[in-house]
Amino acid sequence: MVRNREEHATADLWGDTRPAERLSLLAEGARVLLDRIGTLEAERREDAARYEKKQRKALLDLLTVVDTFDDVATSLESLKAQVAPVQQRVFGRLRIVAKQLGRWLADQGVEGYEAEGEFDPTRHVIVDTEFDAAKPPGVIICQVKRGYCLHGDVLRAAHVVVSTDDENHPTSIETEKGL
Repeated sequence: MVRNREEHATADLWGDTRPAERLSLLAEGARVLLDRIGTLEAERREDAARYEKKQRKALLDLLTVVDTFDDVATSLESLKAQVAPVQQRVFGRLRIVAKQLGRWLADQGVEGYEAEGEFDPTRHVIVDTEFDAAKPPGVIICQVKRGYCLHGDVLRAAHVVVSTDDENHPTSIETEKGL
């Protein structure tokens, strides 16, 4: 005989199933829930990967703008003495915008790095090679485009010119390093 509502609800839920059948039904329910949790977790990981990919693309696009600001600032520095005070104020404001962009990128976890020393294919892209008798092959001569990391991982590799030891074949360093 059912004494209260809870016992009545439990009796209605299980009907006249035996304890072994109840255990089997509970186990099946748990498997269904675990499968659903696994599916939701996989969907969350896929969404996170899509978001990260879009974020990386947006940051790379913004780095193109930052490069342009850097190029303009460098060009304007050489013209500084030749321009009127009004133009100098405009140039100063452009530098402020470039600094704000740099701070925003840093807040997002983007840090620039200088390409120096030995060529590293995980951090550099060779855009040209030059013979330099004073340097061993594979040493970076100059940086053409700055590299950036996002939370410590390379976002955009630095573009560099690398030394070679062959005057007649300036691209020999690429084949020596397996590039």
